[in-house]
Amino acid sequence: MDTLFVIYVFFSFVLIALAIPLTVKRIGPNIFYGFRVPATLKDKDIWYPVNQLLGKWLLASAIIFLVAAIGLYFIPGITLDQYSLGSLAGFAIPFGIGMVYMVRLLRKLTNRRT
Repeated sequence: MDTLFVIYVFFSFVLIALAIPLTVKRIGPNIFYGFRVPATLKDKDIWYPVNQLLGKWLLASAIIFLVAAIGLYFIPGITLDQYSLGSLAGFAIPFGIGMVYMVRLLRKLTNRRT
């Protein structure tokens, strides 16, 4: 479980590092990084707000993931399965909710354009 703990903590920090540039609108439209769908790639007025929201949810999810990975690690008697599922749920649930909000924002912005 020690190896998994190190991996989860490391990747939490990687996700935080990836989220910050999106949150502060430092990443322009590109094919490698961000919420890349045809509507965001075509229009900077759609790209920046959608990816800023992505950055905020990714940052929040990564912090929750980090807290879950550290907190669950110190629970005595927790199994490896419980640890891994609990930690990953700490990321997946808030990020999934964030995806719903991003899609809703994307629809709202693309409907304004038509």
